[in-house]
Amino acid sequence: MGNTYHKNIANKDKSTSNSGYMHFKTAASLKMSDEPYFLNNNEYRTCMLTRLHFKPSEIAMLLDCSLSQVTLLRQRLLPKVFHREGRAKDFDQIIKGIC
Repeated sequence: MGNTYHKNIANKDKSTSNSGYMHFKTAASLKMSDEPYFLNNNEYRTCMLTRLHFKPSEIAMLLDCSLSQVTLLRQRLLPKVFHREGRAKDFDQIIKGIC
């Protein structure tokens, strides 16, 4: 299951990922605060993977960290990126709702 599972996740919506990236980048720049914010690699990847509808467990595997670390990261990204308080699921809803 290991290699097949990794290949399936790596290939998940390849056609969507490139267009999704550009769409996210454009929409995110319009929706996010005008104040400067800095995302490290894991934060940026978490935003992108969440936007592409990856599950937190899949994100944890791809980032080589625990599920609890991904949950905490998503929760911390909400005020950092959108200047709102809330839960990790709130971050997911907002990031997926960017159009």
